[in-house]
Amino acid sequence: MKVKVYIDGSEGTTGLRINERFEGRDEIEILKISSELRKDPEERRKFINASDITFLCLPDAAAIEAVELIDPDNDHTVIIDASTAHRTDKGWAYGLPELGTDFRFQIRNGNRIAVPGCYASGFLMDVYPLLKEGYIADDYPVCVNALSGYSGAGKKAIAMYEAEDKRADLYAPRMYALSQKHKHLKEMQSVSGLRRAPLFVPVVDNYYSGMIVTFLYRAFGAEAPGIANPFSDVKPGDWYYDPVRWAVEKKIPAGVTDTLFQPDGPCTRAQIVTFLWRAMGQPNSTVET
Repeated sequence: MKVKVYIDGSEGTTGLRINERFEGRDEIEILKISSELRKDPEERRKFINASDITFLCLPDAAAIEAVELIDPDNDHTVIIDASTAHRTDKGWAYGLPELGTDFRFQIRNGNRIAVPGCYASGFLMDVYPLLKEGYIADDYPVCVNALSGYSGAGKKAIAMYEAEDKRADLYAPRMYALSQKHKHLKEMQSVSGLRRAPLFVPVVDNYYSGMIVTFLYRAFGAEAPGIANPFSDVKPGDWYYDPVRWAVEKKIPAGVTDTLFQPDGPCTRAQIVTFLWRAMGQPNSTVET
């Protein structure tokens, strides 16, 4: 029996990406609402309650409204919310299983799951274990500088960065949300257990997504690669030209084909962990999942 999946907000950046991931999956049936009725509350109610899993790829207010559309006697639909609306709400599992067994249990057994923010995920993977194990106190003045590509900023920002007449200032890194009101701060403090919010300086830069190969290249000394470039989409002058050659030489990643690397493609957490593991010489694990 197929799992019925409804994507509320399927025409946005996140919704489109989820649709791509599910293409060709025989065990999944995507419930598709007509474009004309995709914002109609009653039509959305029908699709949400008919689904086994509903992804909310919506602004916060619309995500809150969507949850209110769930029938009182509906105990089968799992809601996975990609907005910031429910990340610190009681009764919602925080969807970062790497933080520990409690998080994995809540995700596995709950029917309300909040997808972590991108900045918050990186922050919590560092700070949560440090605080939990007592290496830092809960009142420690944590400062965070975070650099991101523009893909996570939504359709308008993507169009702005990829426009032929792009503004001159978009070619350089840009700090933003300097008033300490960034929407990820609440979950960064709440989930980590800090008594005060960290000082957070987010920066968006002129690339689509993904920096892990360049980080590894620099961390290992930025030694000159010794192989020719096999990829037609990695060209001399690209900021990742030497890092890609180095990483492929070290057998950390491979191309998506023999001649394509897809440097602007998404990089999942599983891929990042695998790259780190390979970079460190593929050590044996002593932890059971």
